Amino acid sequence: IYFFEAGLPDMLFGVLWTLLNITVGIGSFYAYKIEKKLKMRVSLTLILFLYVISFIFLGFFMSLFAIGVLFIFYFARGLATPVLKQYINKITASEIRATVLSTRSLILRLFYSILGPLFGWVSDVINLGTALVMCGITLMIMGTVSLGLLLISYKKKL
Repeated sequence: IYFFEAGLPDMLFGVLWTLLNITVGIGSFYAYKIEKKLKMRVSLTLILFLYVISFIFLGFFMSLFAIGVLFIFYFARGLATPVLKQYINKITASEIRATVLSTRSLILRLFYSILGPLFGWVSDVINLGTALVMCGITLMIMGTVSLGLLLISYKKKL
C-alpha cells in the first residue's frame, strides 16, 4: 500500500520488493559482525531505534524519496532475527530453549493478529501515515519496556 500511496509505478513494485528482501539478507549476513562489535545493549537499542524511526518517518513522509527509508527498515529486520535468537540461545537453558523460541514466535504472531487489524482500520478510516506513526509509537513503548526488562533480568548472564 505504501508503494501505491508514495506514487511508485506499478511496474517497479516487484523490483523494489526483491531489492528490499535482498537487504534483509544482507542485514542477516552482517548481523554477527555488527552485534560482536556493538555488543548487546547497543545492538538491541539500534534495532529498536531503526524500526521506530522508520515507521514514524514513513508515516510522516509519503513519497518516493521516503521509500529509501524502507531499506533501513529491512536491514534492521535482517539484523533483528539472528541477533535476538542468539541472545535467546545464550540466556536460555537448553532444556527449555525450544519452548522459549516457540513462545516468542507465538507472542509475535498474537500481537500481529491483534494489532494488525487495528492499524489496518486506522489506515482505512484516517490514513496510512497515521497508522504507520501509531505502529512506531506502539513499537517504541513495547520495545523499550521489553528491552529494559531484558537488560535488567539478564545483566549477569551476558
